[in-house]
Amino acid sequence: MFTQIFAKRTRLGGLVLSASIGASFLTFDRLTELRYQDVDEKRNKFYTQKEVSERDGTKGKPLWVTYKDGVYDVTQFQKEHPGGKFLKQAAGGDVEVFWKKWSYHFSSPKLQNILEETRIGTVSDYDEKLSAQIDDPYVREPKRNLRLHKIFDFKPFCTETFPHVLNSSYLTQADALYVRNHAPVPEYDDPAEHE
Repeated sequence: MFTQIFAKRTRLGGLVLSASIGASFLTFDRLTELRYQDVDEKRNKFYTQKEVSERDGTKGKPLWVTYKDGVYDVTQFQKEHPGGKFLKQAAGGDVEVFWKKWSYHFSSPKLQNILEETRIGTVSDYDEKLSAQIDDPYVREPKRNLRLHKIFDFKPFCTETFPHVLNSSYLTQADALYVRNHAPVPEYDDPAEHE
């Protein structure tokens, strides 16, 4: 059995590799084409928001959610998701409301693949204007001294203190302490009321 690798330039300037193994021959172009056919088929199935809302995961029904104009069947994925029980909060509806609060979903490198794998269709009555009206819960975050921290993410605010700041004194100033939030900082009129 022998293997040959062929390279050619695409019309957009990218490099495409093709592999020939023995007598079979399948190019990466063809694999990509097959993949996009599958994506097109998923995008050509349309569901109303009412139809999606009926798939809320109760009584043996599948668990569907929407994100922007996509419809996703997350019935199996919720069993693997670390916050699977929280995923049920969005059952039959829009996950973006929850992702605005748990916004690390937007910076997750896995998210795009998961969305692609679970997409089953398109919302026929999707209204982009309504989606844009979702409030950002991070608008009133406290001001922080950014010069003291290595910042991993702003929403939620997640940092570690620079070593030179920690080594400057045996007392660490309050605004230099390590910060890791999982959600927006809650607002209280009277902090003493917080439990």
